[in-house]
Amino acid sequence: MAAKNRESNFELLRIVAMILIIAYHLTAHGVLYQLDDSVYSNPVFYNRLFIFQVIMSFGSIANASFFLISGYYMAGREGKTVDLTKIGKRLILQLVFGAVILSLGSMIFYKIQGSKIPTPVNLIDIRYVNDWVWFIGYYFIVIVIGAIFLNDRLRKMDRDHYRRLLVVLFLIVSLLFTSKLLENLMDNLNIVAGGIFFYALGGYIRKYNPFEKLRAWVLAAIPVAILALLYLSYYNNTTTKIAQYLEDVGIRQLAGSGIDTFKQPVFGITDTGIITIVMAVTIFEITRRINIGSIKPINYIARTTFMIYIIHDNEFWYDIWGLTKWVDMFYYTPRIFAVNYLKWIAIMFVIGAASYLLYALTCKACNKLKFLAVRRV
Repeated sequence: MAAKNRESNFELLRIVAMILIIAYHLTAHGVLYQLDDSVYSNPVFYNRLFIFQVIMSFGSIANASFFLISGYYMAGREGKTVDLTKIGKRLILQLVFGAVILSLGSMIFYKIQGSKIPTPVNLIDIRYVNDWVWFIGYYFIVIVIGAIFLNDRLRKMDRDHYRRLLVVLFLIVSLLFTSKLLENLMDNLNIVAGGIFFYALGGYIRKYNPFEKLRAWVLAAIPVAILALLYLSYYNNTTTKIAQYLEDVGIRQLAGSGIDTFKQPVFGITDTGIITIVMAVTIFEITRRINIGSIKPINYIARTTFMIYIIHDNEFWYDIWGLTKWVDMFYYTPRIFAVNYLKWIAIMFVIGAASYLLYALTCKACNKLKFLAVRRV
């Protein structure tokens, strides 16, 4: 989580990462749900859909960025100096407050707009605190492992031992067999191992500055190369799906059975895949080289990102986003699509930031009025 007097370049990265996560969720739970049985439901390769392939990589890259930042600041600290109680209190209070805001807000929306919308929406209840926002628990368990076990060991390692640990972690979380092995041992254990890898890597970057000699043009070229590889993968994947569909159509026609609708493939990338790792580290290193000092407005906005995550990632907003005919708009009026897409990202960011402001004001009010509920001893 944010510490006082952090460099604003990393706080800016947190803001950008949250925007990328909103874009990812808006695409995954709004736009792509409408690709089935749409104007794109033809066995044809559409270059235009590649933009969604790129956006589907945003979530994993942004999540990795959060762990790199946390490791950069925390992995070098003594474990006993990390106040897990304070971190946990901040997490759960924001989760509870966010659940209350969503429960109340979704009810008000339904009362006002419920009869005017063509399909029902999922209203939020207080169980949202425990049954949603998976990333929060993921983040907390990695911080706990760092504070209780990992930090002190990382501090005692020399550079060679630290590097070997990172290589081993990288291979474990990236290779299919080892990643699946972790997942089979315990649900999501491979994802937790990935978070530990990024956390430890953030600490390594701060301690040893391993990419110092890389020229700026190399860092700029890496995302371009990744985009080229993503496009190649998108082309190969789509072409394969088209060939399989056409073969299936021929078999079904011979059998005299019905023909299924073609579904345009847009795949995500794994949280610990090579693309995620390379892109997250590249963006982090570029950010590290930007020296803008400490800028209070940026630092404050960055503090709202956790609440923004809580507020925007739920079935209520998924249903609201689904009311827009995204795919038709993207096909016929791409400029209008872009305006509406960016508008919704801004709306979710502002609502989440406003919720955090309300949360902060509520905390201040409760602190001033706590004498009404708690007796002085």
